[in-house]
Amino acid sequence: MRRNTAASLALAAALVTPLVLVGCQSSGKGGTTAGPKVPAASQPAGFYNAECPVMEHPIDPNEFVMYKGKKIGFCCEDCSQAWKTKSDAERDELLAKVKKAK
Repeated sequence: MRRNTAASLALAAALVTPLVLVGCQSSGKGGTTAGPKVPAASQPAGFYNAECPVMEHPIDPNEFVMYKGKKIGFCCEDCSQAWKTKSDAERDELLAKVKKAK
């Protein structure tokens, strides 16, 4: 019985650990995929947004997608991947809340 308990605990730890570690580095919650932080005032031209629509952090100019003819920037790869799982209605809602580029 003791062997099964130890194996169960090891399996649970293996399944939970990635969930805890995954995330946008700029959120301060782990992860390692965030690019350099660029203040909104110095964002490169051509972006629709000044903040990540997922985490509302400054965008990384290397993390973006084209959406409805607009260049949408993200703070990290995790957020750009999360964006891809959203419906168009969810994406439009996120963009409505985010700070726009000047």
